[in-house]
Amino acid sequence: MRRFQTSLLSISAICCALLVSCKTQQSESPAQLPSVNAATTSSISHYERNDKKARIIVFVHGIFGSAQDTWTCSKGSFYWPKELLSDPAFADSDVYVAAYDTPYFGNHMTIDEVVSNLASRFQSDGVFSHREVVFVVHSLGGLIVQRFLLTHREFAKQVPLIMFYSTPETGAQVALLGHVFSSDPLLKEMFPGEQNDYLLNLENEWIGANFTIKRYCAYEKKPTKGVWVVDRLSGTRNC
Repeated sequence: MRRFQTSLLSISAICCALLVSCKTQQSESPAQLPSVNAATTSSISHYERNDKKARIIVFVHGIFGSAQDTWTCSKGSFYWPKELLSDPAFADSDVYVAAYDTPYFGNHMTIDEVVSNLASRFQSDGVFSHREVVFVVHSLGGLIVQRFLLTHREFAKQVPLIMFYSTPETGAQVALLGHVFSSDPLLKEMFPGEQNDYLLNLENEWIGANFTIKRYCAYEKKPTKGVWVVDRLSGTRNC
């Protein structure tokens, strides 16, 4: 398991650099939301590899992304979940990409409702039939996974670690901006500040659960079009 964690962290650092380099052409900003007609396979949860391995790596995208766009570099064909398939370090892992509706597709669900839908999808796709489930999450995806594990605590013992990318544990300023463009309730639940009861309760519940899940966090060090989407304190809290 230690070798796997080292490999995951190494490729995470590489992929983080690649994804950051794509920011000049592709960023999760509300002004760039595609039309509802853009919904394709990027809005469908799916396996990249399902060979009944003992471990599965589950990717969960963020608030202004999709199962395809969040993990793809627009400058080339690099798609992180698929790249793992050719890496010997992950030969013993299946790969799954989770999807849920966001402002991309006119979402009207709360985080709890998204969790309920994902739980049904995970069950039908046999995600937790694997001995170990490792999550790689971006932005809102991290909040969704935490709420999922708090709601379905029986699965927490199968999760050795979560890799968080820019997950706004204390909220994100971009949610305030995005709320101007969309009535998506997910945005409201990402508002920054001490007045966000949802995030405060989520944090308190997570601490109270005493999970043994290891948390690794990465955060942005450059603003996106002049805006810090998730700052260091918000992106690394509880890591």
